[in-house]
Amino acid sequence: MSPLQGSPRVCRFYCIEKLMKEYRKIENQPVNKSAAEIFDKAAPFYFIIDLFSASFIREVVRRLSDHLDITRDTKILEVCCGTGLLSRYLSRLSDRIVGVDISPKMIAKAERSAKRLPIEFRVMDASALDFPDGSFDLVAISRGLHAMPGDLREAVTAEAHRVTKSHALFIEPIDRPKSRIFRAVYNVAERLEGGFENYLEFVGMDFGGYLEAHGFSPRPIVETDTAAAYLGRKI
Repeated sequence: MSPLQGSPRVCRFYCIEKLMKEYRKIENQPVNKSAAEIFDKAAPFYFIIDLFSASFIREVVRRLSDHLDITRDTKILEVCCGTGLLSRYLSRLSDRIVGVDISPKMIAKAERSAKRLPIEFRVMDASALDFPDGSFDLVAISRGLHAMPGDLREAVTAEAHRVTKSHALFIEPIDRPKSRIFRAVYNVAERLEGGFENYLEFVGMDFGGYLEAHGFSPRPIVETDTAAAYLGRKI
């Protein structure tokens, strides 16, 4: 039996050990790779990060319809989609979903995970989206902005503002986990993604204030001590 089919405790420790194994391979190497190279390397074990995030993202999507009128024809774009976890949950609400990521290997995993779902995945840079202004009713990003350096974060936020007609959904960490196990997972994951310093900077900032300063009127959908989902109305 796979460790992932065992008890939650066994599953957690298996995931942490796998992340640590990957981290030990790179801990003394300088971070000088492109974002595509970093996330291509992260793709094989990214399911672990998804496992720790899935319940929160599922709850965000469940509550999204309480705040926004979404039909099967609502056009939704997920940027920095990774393995497509958020897109798969959003496909419960709409049949017109596009997911983009800069990593070809992440997109390959996303496509394999959503073969029977109404989602189109494309390799694309979220800071230079190949879509006209106002192409989508909703733009979503989950766990993407916090790992970016400030200039890239600004560019991706600006592109989300440009291509949405009215709203954007932002799901990000707002503080470091209190649990030693979860903190260890996030610390290792952020180092593997090459964005640990960016992560520490991000969780120390006012997330809602950041969105207001970049053309959105944010409304919290789900908030915990360590993560938040804001629906931002374009202004």
